[in-house]
Amino acid sequence: MTLPMLMFSYPYSLHRHRLIDIVLLCLVIWLSPPALLHAAEPVEIVVSGIEGDALKNVQSAVVLPPGLVEEGAVDQFWLDRFAQQAEDKTRKALEPFGYYNSQVAVTVEPNGERYRLLVRVTPGEPVRLTEVVVTATGPGSGEKNVQHLLSQFPLKTGDVLLHSRYESAKTNIKSRAVELGYLAAEFS
Repeated sequence: MTLPMLMFSYPYSLHRHRLIDIVLLCLVIWLSPPALLHAAEPVEIVVSGIEGDALKNVQSAVVLPPGLVEEGAVDQFWLDRFAQQAEDKTRKALEPFGYYNSQVAVTVEPNGERYRLLVRVTPGEPVRLTEVVVTATGPGSGEKNVQHLLSQFPLKTGDVLLHSRYESAKTNIKSRAVELGYLAAEFS
């Protein structure tokens, strides 16, 4: 049994016009967001005094909460409250990079109906490791492969305490220990 097929055909010019319309619409959407987003944001957050991954981490931590801006209007009470919280959020965002004694000043500058939240950071000196001791206890602690693994620990005395390197090293040691047959291996 053969099922009937319905086919519709459009004139070539209709396809071409529709394609042009779609391309133009895509261009408008692609080019518009920067201008629309800039104009629609009544609160601008500016972080100064740091750069690189630390800056990215602070920018990710200091994001306006939902409800602070509604229909383009800023709730002044919640903005002031957020500014107070931004200091602590900034300090915590700097800790993974070894900055435990950073100085943070947050100010809100009104500019008509818009606001600028300035986060000024003086990171200070990062915490450096004064001693690094990595040992194994229990079964396998004397095994040559385990000792070699521990000797490859990437953090050394004098290094900045970078949480990402520390966590990565812990994960690597634990997974290698499991590969060597120590299924109950723990890092403490």
